[in-house]
Amino acid sequence: LIRSIDYTERVLADYGRWLDRHAAPDAVVAAYDVGAIGYHGRRAVLDLVGLNSSEVIPLRRDPRDGLSADAIAAFRPDYLVTMQDVPLAAYDRILPRYRVVRSATVAAYRFTPANLTSPPHTYQVSLLEIEWPAPESPSPRR
Repeated sequence: LIRSIDYTERVLADYGRWLDRHAAPDAVVAAYDVGAIGYHGRRAVLDLVGLNSSEVIPLRRDPRDGLSADAIAAFRPDYLVTMQDVPLAAYDRILPRYRVVRSATVAAYRFTPANLTSPPHTYQVSLLEIEWPAPESPSPRR
């Protein structure tokens, strides 16, 4: 429970507050854990798991796909909070250009016993600002 609270308060709430201060009011944020991001960020949040954004579900070919690559490509969010257990390098193949605006190391907390005696696994969770290429304009008809 402590690790879960740490992740929510120290990381996600911090990222949300950063978005509230720096992101355009109409910016769309894609995330896998949406509550604290939406609350503190006060921005539209695309739930890449699909619980709050059911439009994502048809784009998730494999429910174990931590990237949600098709949904990210289809909705082109301005910001992305990376999935805990997916390394940042995995996003290189699906994002055109991005910059890391926040990053934190978090302890794994889901499905790990509270009385864990060895150090928990840790993950990097980053807030990325994505630079999408401008949509191509249609060729003039002849």
